[in-house]
Amino acid sequence: MKKYALLFLGTLLSLTVFGQEQKLETAFKQADISFIKAHLNQKIEIIVEDDTKVYSNQEASAFLDSFFKKYPVADFKIIHKGNSKEGNSFAVATYVSKQKNFRTTVTFKNEQGDFRINSLNFSEE
Repeated sequence: MKKYALLFLGTLLSLTVFGQEQKLETAFKQADISFIKAHLNQKIEIIVEDDTKVYSNQEASAFLDSFFKKYPVADFKIIHKGNSKEGNSFAVATYVSKQKNFRTTVTFKNEQGDFRINSLNFSEE
């Protein structure tokens, strides 16, 4: 019985994070900073090309706002999703703008059942 309860809990957590990833996909397509900000961890690592910085939640929101203005999104599509043994997850997506296209990786950290964006990586394709 315990085995089935754990399996059910694991499935429920997977559905929760994958449902969140679908909402995140929509938020990126619409450059919805308020939705993204609500799902950011307290500290977020953001990598653009080879420039890596750690931002607070507020700083990351401001960075993303300027990123969306500099590279207005034409399309954003999640192409791969996965989980780690630790219960965290990730999504790989394509971010298409008129100026550049980016391969984007979003990692989520499981904070007591609440999945928060822990890092964003934008690599030019």
